[in-house]
Amino acid sequence: MKLYFLCGLPGERRSDLEGIVDMAVTIGKISRKETGGYRPVVASVSNFVPKPYTPYQLSAMQDRQYFSKVRSRHRLSKLRVPNVEVKQHAVETSMLEGGLTRVGEAVRIGWSRGARLDGWRENFQPNLRWQAFADAGIDPSFFSKSERPHQELPPWDHIETKRERPFLETEHTNTVFSWN
Repeated sequence: MKLYFLCGLPGERRSDLEGIVDMAVTIGKISRKETGGYRPVVASVSNFVPKPYTPYQLSAMQDRQYFSKVRSRHRLSKLRVPNVEVKQHAVETSMLEGGLTRVGEAVRIGWSRGARLDGWRENFQPNLRWQAFADAGIDPSFFSKSERPHQELPPWDHIETKRERPFLETEHTNTVFSWN
């Protein structure tokens, strides 16, 4: 069984991360009880990156330190249960995704220097991308770590999709949790 989760969502609490582990362990126990064996349970934990055309497209992204802390110090990384495996998305990849979702010149510069097929680990050259940001005079954290106001038009807003802007704004309002 495969489970998919995100860490770093707006409003996330430590208990949310603990819930990922608890759910994976519980499913692993149920699997052993029902099947009499150790069937694999894989919990994939990706880092939240605000993507275009989603309700969270204008949300802020956590910083590198947050994701690294979750990756190294949290119970997610220390889980040792026979049939449960937790896979975590690479922090460096997520940070680049966060910057690349909102800039164009850095993408062009990186591409011109040979940055291709970044989704394949064997081809991933993050230093090419980081240098492209620097050479373009762009601080990717400005785009990825800042929540954008709803009045701001993102660069992709002119492209028509199945979900129009008012729908996404309503979804964002209805799904962002407030833990105050």
